[in-house]
Amino acid sequence: MFLDIVLLRTFVAVVEANGFTRAAGFVNLTQSAVSLHIKRLEEQVGRRLFDRTAPKLALTSDGEILLSYAQRILALEEEVKTRLGHPEPEGLVRFGAPDVIIDYCHIAAALRRTSGNPTVQTSGRARAGPALGHKRT
Repeated sequence: MFLDIVLLRTFVAVVEANGFTRAAGFVNLTQSAVSLHIKRLEEQVGRRLFDRTAPKLALTSDGEILLSYAQRILALEEEVKTRLGHPEPEGLVRFGAPDVIIDYCHIAAALRRTSGNPTVQTSGRARAGPALGHKRT
């Protein structure tokens, strides 16, 4: 059995939000996408996770069991992210743009964002079209 961590995250969000619509906002999905995630998760585990006959959102006994595991799996995922971290980017980032466009693009902002990172070199250049390899007609 394969358990998709994205589906587990959606499942936990539905339970914690006490509804599909509110959970959609938590996981940045539409309500219909949340419903599809739950349907796919139920297909993966081969069990119903929610009692669809109850007037309010309610987990089945299998849903309760999965919730416990899902919360632990998500906690372990966070622990791994914390322990291993995200590697700092490194290398050379080079931008080029025609003079006309340079004032309207975000190259300067991108250069400023990366300039605080000592492992990233940045280089920017404004040139006329042919200098960037474009022919003028």
